[in-house]
Amino acid sequence: MILEFARRGWLSPGCAAAGLALARDLSDAGGSNGQNRIDRTTDGQHRLSRVRDLVSKLHLDCLQAVCRDDTPPGAWARKRGLPERSGLQELRAALQAVRTIYISDDTE
Repeated sequence: MILEFARRGWLSPGCAAAGLALARDLSDAGGSNGQNRIDRTTDGQHRLSRVRDLVSKLHLDCLQAVCRDDTPPGAWARKRGLPERSGLQELRAALQAVRTIYISDDTE
């Protein structure tokens, strides 16, 4: 879903890269096999901990729903009682906040 939003120009390259990296960390947190995956999971857990400290519960919920490809942002917003149009805005704000965790250069 993140790639589709980036392709359509709805997310900046930096936000899209952060979203994809976050999706990988969320996926890796689900289980591990092999030493490389364990190392990657440990690093991912540290990043996820920083994400949880940095964003609000609402934004964390949005990030988890969209990065796991469970729910588009509009449907996520509607489920939370927010206007559907605000879903993409909330996703952008959340990704902008976590961009510094995942992107080390000035990619925007």
